[in-house]
Amino acid sequence: MPDHCAYDYSVIRVVPDVARGEFLNVGVVLFAKTERALLSRIALDEERLSALAPDADVAGIHSHLASICLLYTSDAADDN
Repeated sequence: MPDHCAYDYSVIRVVPDVARGEFLNVGVVLFAKTERALLSRIALDEERLSALAPDADVAGIHSHLASICLLYTSDAADDN
């Protein structure tokens, strides 16, 4: 049986229009201190985004999501 470990996570959302309260869950950032793991996984469904916000800056959103992957992925997380 695999060992269990505690972890924290955050769901990444794209919110095209805050006033309408609609959003897309596009990824997750996971931190497991005991495993020294900081991971992120992002997948933007452009078709769903276009349905919610036809004028959305898809390239800009992809750029921001790529930044999240760069910032929140490492093989060995710091012990801070």
